[in-house]
Amino acid sequence: MAVPAQARPAAGGRGYVVVYSPDRSAAGTAAASSATTSRLSARYGFRVRLRYRSAVRGFAARLTPGQVRALRRDPRVALVSRDRPLHASGRVAVAPGEEVPTGVSRIGAVSAGLAHNASSAGIAILDTGIDLDDPELDARAGTSCVPGSEPNDDNGHGTFVAGVAAARNDGSGVVGVAPGTPVWSVKTLDSNGDGKISWVICGIDWVTANAHALGIRVANMSLGTEGNRSACGADAFHLAICNSTAAGITYVAAAGNDGRDFGDAPEEIPAIYPEVLAVTAIADGDGRPGGLSTPVSCSRVTGENDDFPYSSSAWATRPEDVAHTIAAPGVCILSAAPHGLTQVGTGTSAAAPHVAGVVSLCAGELGGPTACSGMSPRDVVEQLRTDAELRAPAVGGFFGDPTNPIGSRYFGYLVSGLDPGVRRLSGPLAPAVPQSRPPDRKVSLRRLSVVKTQSLRKLRVAVTLNESGRASASAVLRVPATKTAGAVAFQLRSPRVRLAAGRTATLRLRRPARRVRGARRALAASGPRTAQIEVRLSDNAGNVRVVKRKVHVRP
Repeated sequence: MAVPAQARPAAGGRGYVVVYSPDRSAAGTAAASSATTSRLSARYGFRVRLRYRSAVRGFAARLTPGQVRALRRDPRVALVSRDRPLHASGRVAVAPGEEVPTGVSRIGAVSAGLAHNASSAGIAILDTGIDLDDPELDARAGTSCVPGSEPNDDNGHGTFVAGVAAARNDGSGVVGVAPGTPVWSVKTLDSNGDGKISWVICGIDWVTANAHALGIRVANMSLGTEGNRSACGADAFHLAICNSTAAGITYVAAAGNDGRDFGDAPEEIPAIYPEVLAVTAIADGDGRPGGLSTPVSCSRVTGENDDFPYSSSAWATRPEDVAHTIAAPGVCILSAAPHGLTQVGTGTSAAAPHVAGVVSLCAGELGGPTACSGMSPRDVVEQLRTDAELRAPAVGGFFGDPTNPIGSRYFGYLVSGLDPGVRRLSGPLAPAVPQSRPPDRKVSLRRLSVVKTQSLRKLRVAVTLNESGRASASAVLRVPATKTAGAVAFQLRSPRVRLAAGRTATLRLRRPARRVRGARRALAASGPRTAQIEVRLSDNAGNVRVVKRKVHVRP
């Protein structure tokens, strides 16, 4: 086939990540990879947006269907994966005030007036960037994978995450889990807190290439998107994390804020990847165990039960997901904000950096040998989960941990900032407060109204409870293949709503319009289909009830 001297980049197309086969000369060295990318770009006429040289070797580009087919036939190419949008797992709002955050106290990282020393194990923050001039942080410029931007934070989310993990212990502002530990800004989300998988792979690539020289041992990803469970070699995102963990970096990720099993299809990635330590969120209002605080409330959050799982936190149920899940405080967390301010955030996004800070301490507090020194990331994950279980009596559990489970939901043990896995200055520990779990009972449901036939665009459920509580709904619809449309399986979910006693709420199940077009075509070709709606209800005591109904759905 003749190779054009200069191919014009194709207009349109969709975003893809292309990974070279490791057993081909194209991926032999970083220079060979870059040269192969340039040749393929010239041959097939696409513009390269990002080049990968360390975690994986390949590139990101917008490709037409013809270019995708050509690259998949190329023997040098191992994977051609669709790029997908992702987002920060939770939002933060600026709030005045300075104090020791309750989350840091709750895990024992700060107690009796004593805090940890800085760790020599740096933390990479893959997020919206970090305010590099924030006096509360030892923030260092890494890289920006967001086109046209610098590593500085233009959103606030990344600075918040960095503050939870490592805000200084200098007498002002907030205190982090590993105070004063270097945090590296790896910008993978834009000013709206949105990004692409190709940007995150770019960030992983930078961390992998520079971790050894810069002393980075842990990477925090308070972000996520919907994806599929995969083996390392079957997906570019997963492959990048696998190769990076093989290089010695431990990855910590938010489990997600959809109030569901993060292992249900579509799964939450990267939390679903077994190499990643997935973090669920609990509510804590006083920095102490026992559920003694009044309901936890702050901006956009009201009435979360103290020492219960956050009502929107994801959880695990499958053994393979349970094996890499841990919990941390994630409701009304006080942390750093750009320009030396503070802000409050809620979600698994706020929980994850608590764990990243503990990983850093376990790997290098005081720069000397610690429990995690020399460990592989897999062993670090197991060390933290073992410490969490063994130190539960000292740190205090919560209603929903493995000793006080809520049904089959697994949130994990609460991460521990204490010995033996983490070294700290000596000092008295706050005594554990005895726990008493309310008796289990079914939520008192007054009415559940589900119309038998519904439109795909207006799937609705009406719920009334006899006592105050919460409700959400989801539906899975499967449409078989027809002559004019392929098979479609998709999930719709409603936001979680809060219900006063005796009041009725309508749950509106929805999915972005662009993701429903294929389903509409399939439904139009096959006629109404049966879907199962699952309504999850919980009361203020943490009891849960699940009610299922079948409905017919038309286009």
